[in-house]
Amino acid sequence: MQSTDVKPRSNMRRWLVVEAVVLLLLGGAVWNVGRRAFRMEAAAASTDRSIAQLAPGSKTKLVLELKSAGGKNSAQGVLLEKQSKDLYRRTGNAVRVTFGPNTAVVMGKPDGIQAGAVVHVTGTVAEDASVAASQIVILTGYVRVQ
Repeated sequence: MQSTDVKPRSNMRRWLVVEAVVLLLLGGAVWNVGRRAFRMEAAAASTDRSIAQLAPGSKTKLVLELKSAGGKNSAQGVLLEKQSKDLYRRTGNAVRVTFGPNTAVVMGKPDGIQAGAVVHVTGTVAEDASVAASQIVILTGYVRVQ
């Protein structure tokens, strides 16, 4: 009788250990997804003064309303300043963005980079004070501009 009591208890312990491991893995996955979602939220737009102060080669993030998309490799836009989660205000400061085939385009396609589009640009400040984009997130339809 004692030998039959031992097996169910050892099996129960194994199942408890398996359940604990699964719960830890699920908790880690939820934490990782939450962290990634926080990073995807559009960062506050840089101000003109902070862009002017950045040295060539500096990493930057900014939000622009595109005024023209000059060909397939560059666009001109107006810098936007974040007012709330989904509301931006035009600053009137022009910024030129360059991009290429290695630039990641998120929440849209490269043909969405056109005049009137609102984009979140992550990139590097170039020698000519333009921004060489490594990632462009198309925010058109998700945010409002005043």
